[in-house]
Amino acid sequence: MSETQTDGLADCARDASARDLQVAIRDVLKALPSGHSPEHCQDCGGLIEPLRLELLPGTALCAGCARRHSGVLAHSLN
Repeated sequence: MSETQTDGLADCARDASARDLQVAIRDVLKALPSGHSPEHCQDCGGLIEPLRLELLPGTALCAGCARRHSGVLAHSLN
């Protein structure tokens, strides 16, 4: 395989990787909550942390319930 062909394959792979990354980022952004947030968690009824409301407009879960639902460890946003 010539150097030109190798460079062409590398360019194609880089372009495909960039497209895949853009799609993944777009999908994650679409999954984020948006809009109005209630003051109380829809799960436990407790207050949703003010900083969480500021950082994730549209969230309906407090940090504890969100962690429990996702199974992901995260720091409290108190």
